[in-house]
Amino acid sequence: MVKLNKIVTFLNKNLRIDDFPDDYSQNGLQVSPENPNKEIKKIAISVDATREVFLKAKDYDLLIVHHGLLWKKNPNITMLLRSRLKILLDNDLALYVCHLPLDAHETYGNNAELVRLLGAKIIYPWDVGFKAEFKEPVELKKIELLLNEKLNTESKVYANSITKIKRFIVISGGGSSYIRKIDDSSVKLFITGEITHPNNVTAKEQNLAVIASGHYATETLGVKAVGKKLKELYPEIKVDFIDCPTGL
Repeated sequence: MVKLNKIVTFLNKNLRIDDFPDDYSQNGLQVSPENPNKEIKKIAISVDATREVFLKAKDYDLLIVHHGLLWKKNPNITMLLRSRLKILLDNDLALYVCHLPLDAHETYGNNAELVRLLGAKIIYPWDVGFKAEFKEPVELKKIELLLNEKLNTESKVYANSITKIKRFIVISGGGSSYIRKIDDSSVKLFITGEITHPNNVTAKEQNLAVIASGHYATETLGVKAVGKKLKELYPEIKVDFIDCPTGL
């Protein structure tokens, strides 16, 4: 029998949520069940804390997501938040959230998983992402096709005259603002989820290619990696990924 507090302790420690005090997400157990030591038999994992996800996960004991309900910038209880909370509370569904720690993690993180997916090697951490490189230069088109296939997405590519890539930086989701911080001329590609107009202009001026493979798609990898680890640790627990694409 695996109790909730045991799983939460493992997640807090191994995802190192205390290392990100400036994260605007309130990481950790955001919604506790009636019995904080309840037995966990089924875990759902997903990207977003939405009504759609909650309704699909209502028969589970614990839901783990990347984007949670409670953010430091919007502490007020709105009608939307109330409607979402009602589903969780009515079904005694615990909610665990891990935002930036899950982007930056070298084992379970979105960005480390993206580097591995591409068959590249991490050079070192770069903010909440990684600087990485291929053993030999790779065609930009090949990288696009691989991301599309592995993430089941349709990437947007801004080549900006770049055709081959050896060194790149990856920051999943809405990470395009980090383009302005790149000061390494050997980096020729920035991989992210979505890009804004001004950041794309900056990339062009820096002679940097950008691949935006979808905010949602690039952030499915971290929760899946966490789910896989939990299944290895606790084979008696059912672990399922709930896929609710946002189109972004």
